[in-house]
Amino acid sequence: MLVLGKNFNNLNYERISYEKTKKEVNDFVHELKKADNYESFLLFCKKIISIQNHIEEMYDYADIRNMRDSSDMFFSKELEYWNMYKPKFDLLFVPFYEIVIVSPYKTRLLEIVPSNFFTSVEFQLKISNDVIVGLQQKENELKNQYRLLKQKKIQFEGKNTTYSYIAGFFTNKNRRVRKNAQEAINDYYYANQEEYDKILYDLVLVRNEMAQKLGFANYVTYSLCRLKRFGYDYENIAQFRNNINRYVSPIVKKLKEWQKEELSLNQLEYYDTIFFSEMPKLKYSNVELLQEIEKSFSKVDGELASLFSIMLQSNYMDLEQRENKVTFAITNYLTETCMPVITGNFKNTYEDVKTITHEMGHAFQKYCASIKDQEYLVSPLLKYPTMEIAEMFSYAMELLSMKALENVFATK
Repeated sequence: MLVLGKNFNNLNYERISYEKTKKEVNDFVHELKKADNYESFLLFCKKIISIQNHIEEMYDYADIRNMRDSSDMFFSKELEYWNMYKPKFDLLFVPFYEIVIVSPYKTRLLEIVPSNFFTSVEFQLKISNDVIVGLQQKENELKNQYRLLKQKKIQFEGKNTTYSYIAGFFTNKNRRVRKNAQEAINDYYYANQEEYDKILYDLVLVRNEMAQKLGFANYVTYSLCRLKRFGYDYENIAQFRNNINRYVSPIVKKLKEWQKEELSLNQLEYYDTIFFSEMPKLKYSNVELLQEIEKSFSKVDGELASLFSIMLQSNYMDLEQRENKVTFAITNYLTETCMPVITGNFKNTYEDVKTITHEMGHAFQKYCASIKDQEYLVSPLLKYPTMEIAEMFSYAMELLSMKALENVFATK
């Protein structure tokens, strides 16, 4: 049974001391090495993972607050701290991984840790080394530059506005409006091309150097470990890609032909991003839309509706369109609070419904997993499912909730 807990905005936050944590982790690792029985070994495993979970919670909290409002100087400074120190914090746990991976208690640990923990540890050890800390810090800095650049004001219809506001016109039924919106975004990218090119170029160099310093041929091979591509390699990925080209591309081509007929167009242009001559219209917007979606979710699953309600009431969900906010939608998970957190920017179109159901798929998966996690000792290495699995839940939620959401639309 879900209970309304502490408001997200009022969660306790602290900047964790690296030096203090380093000593604490080193002391526990020393005790772990000395442990001469399973119970003692498990005790110090729990203490170390508890420290990890606290670090992850504080880092994610600062990151989420910055995503929601980059003008908040306190959390901007905190994110700068984490971008500099998070790679160093992560390295503190390498000795712990090296011990558990060869531990004589490994079989017994499988009774309390998820089985993929050891696979995750193996992959983590391959990409962890102090020789790349400076490069990881540079990568974090570049990613933050990209995030802030995307929040620049853009000229559209005689006023300076946000990317998210303009994106709301991408699905307008009026072709001229769609074109003007896309051209405003294009103009923005051209105006900032030099900055974008530099960020991309520097990221490629940094990531490639990182991979090579770790002994990989390039970033491509390194990314298999970083993205936790368990159980398959680039030959399998190439086969999957070829199958997409063979089986999916012809279907997409047919859809494009159907789209041309539906829109009565001889030629599709890049701004023809709608499929129907009359696009779905919403009865509600903003808070009212969220309240109606909560009612719809209750038809799908009672627990899903309860989670949605708590997230909405306690600010674990923030989809209001604002300046100084990220332009994408994302679901994070707080490892100590054991709550998913959704951040996004409404576009005031039917796409908002897709965004909410998609992100709630991620959120509900993490909520369900957190219940099961209570039976285990869970490392933050397993905080999220791998990407290919995570997206199954989000897209499944879109499909499962579709029928129940008819009430939010003004048209069939």
